[in-house]
Amino acid sequence: MALHGTNPWLDPTRDPVTTMAKLRTAALSALLLLLAVPAVPALAQAPVVVPPEAPARYHDLPPVREQAKEMQVWVEQRLTKVLPALMSEYGADMWILSMREYGEDPVFWSM
Repeated sequence: MALHGTNPWLDPTRDPVTTMAKLRTAALSALLLLLAVPAVPALAQAPVVVPPEAPARYHDLPPVREQAKEMQVWVEQRLTKVLPALMSEYGADMWILSMREYGEDPVFWSM
């Protein structure tokens, strides 16, 4: 049994000229195939044409106090539902956020 097993690249009896010719043929065939297949613009989303005279559409934001209330609801849900589930999933009993002044842990702002 040969040391190279069934790998033709490790076969010491192979002809390098023939191998390179086969590689060139395969590369050329792949290139021709790529050039023959046209780009498929049908898969792309059609652009939306907005007339220049169309009025701008604005969406009113809630007042800052309401935005803050909504963010606090999100924080409360993260701390009461998401964080305990993740900690129990990974077997963590305690989580310490170590911070310095103006050097907050990036996780702190996502909480």
